[in-house]
Amino acid sequence: MTAQQTVTRRQRARVYAAALAVGDPRTALENASLSVERLRLPARVATRLVHDALRYAVACHGLRDRIAARLALGYLVDGVIPRPVVIIQQARRTERRLARQQRRSVPA
Repeated sequence: MTAQQTVTRRQRARVYAAALAVGDPRTALENASLSVERLRLPARVATRLVHDALRYAVACHGLRDRIAARLALGYLVDGVIPRPVVIIQQARRTERRLARQQRRSVPA
């Protein structure tokens, strides 16, 4: 069994969610590191997992776009890790929908 196979999808999703839960990159790194410590993984695997979590957060625009972060967290809570492009597309759709709702609610 290789070291990479010791991390389950749910564990990986938990670490990714910890990185996405905040908007600051330093805090995201700390959260991901703390989450990995709780899993008690080997150091090499833990370091790689933290690195992957931060890359995922950046790829989803989750560290600067709170809508994308909320959408990604919704999936990650269920143990699903969607592709970043899917998160970004859904975030843009959500933004357009919210803008339309705001235009309709503002009296002319």
